[in-house]
Amino acid sequence: MTLDLEPAFEDNTLCYIARYHVHVSVGTFVLFDHGESVSLGRILEVVEQSDGRQIVVNPFVKRSELAHPGVIVAGPSMHESCHYMQERIQSFTRQSIMSKDVTDIAFVFKEAAVVEGGITDICEGITNAFLIRFREDGTSIPSNECLAFPNDYAIVSKDFCFSRHVWNTLLRINVEISRILGSTNQSQGMSKRVKIGMDILAWRYIVEKSGEVGCRECQEVSLICWKRVTMPGLKIKKRVENNRSELIRFETVAELNGFAGLFGSRSVVNVRARLPFSRSREGRELRENDIINVVVGKDERDSPFRYRTTENGVDLIYDRVDKAVLSIRYSAYVFSSNGEHLSVMSERIIQRMCPDSVAEEVKEEEKAMENEERIIFVDSELNMKGQSIE
Repeated sequence: MTLDLEPAFEDNTLCYIARYHVHVSVGTFVLFDHGESVSLGRILEVVEQSDGRQIVVNPFVKRSELAHPGVIVAGPSMHESCHYMQERIQSFTRQSIMSKDVTDIAFVFKEAAVVEGGITDICEGITNAFLIRFREDGTSIPSNECLAFPNDYAIVSKDFCFSRHVWNTLLRINVEISRILGSTNQSQGMSKRVKIGMDILAWRYIVEKSGEVGCRECQEVSLICWKRVTMPGLKIKKRVENNRSELIRFETVAELNGFAGLFGSRSVVNVRARLPFSRSREGRELRENDIINVVVGKDERDSPFRYRTTENGVDLIYDRVDKAVLSIRYSAYVFSSNGEHLSVMSERIIQRMCPDSVAEEVKEEEKAMENEERIIFVDSELNMKGQSIE
């Protein structure tokens, strides 16, 4: 009898995540408290119990947590886009947990989606982003199973999906910062403010995650803006609005590492250069004397807090309605293969090193793979025979 590892969408039940004050549907990937560690799983069904809602999840485990640690199902992905992503392997188990055990949502993508790019371009370095390719018996996960978001399934309503909504917000912020830091304008200043769409659900997620990396609490500030108003008789005028808003600031090295863990490792550094005018998809390699824009973190934050500052950092200011102002202050330096870098973060990115935000996780998995002795090849002709690694 085959164990059913697909979500029970027909039940139309929801799981409540108290941390974000939202309900998520079955099929959502979540992180849950598993004793001394936090594990990744996908919600399969929600069952009403006398003591609360019981959630049935399908765990996705690390290589080091496999039932047969001396055997690996496959080597790491060889594609550059997947090198520093945290990989998990689908287990053949179902586990029951309580809704209070769910600590966070997760963003899980298959290798093909990461290689293809698009909404997955920012995955590297995000602490809640994971790569999946195989099941614990070595077989590949079918293309129509384990989809990234519940509303990717044809049988699911295309209405609101919290995990996709949050991911789209993270992507939008990453794109705006990349556009600013990658600007080729030769007369650009070292600071920029842009408006982006934002709602309370996405803002609550960002506030919660910023607290994990040690950012100071949200500051209440006054956001002054001019608004065009149409009056009777189509008379138009400008009206100044003084909105009480909330501000989160990332300014120290640790906070900016946390920012990279939230929005992607390349979210605070870019090269000031134009793409080649060509149909080739090879792109453009970093060259000697290129200008690099980077947000440089400090060792300690400003004390007391100052709303107006010229120090490097990133501010997110939410107007408590439907907009946020993204304020970024950065520095520039000339790249030299023999020279020093302005920040450790830009140096690690240029040298294609593992992002700090996931370095500990990746090192742990690499250490586990060093102890592997045999590799399984799944093929009808090989009949699941092991082959030694030379």
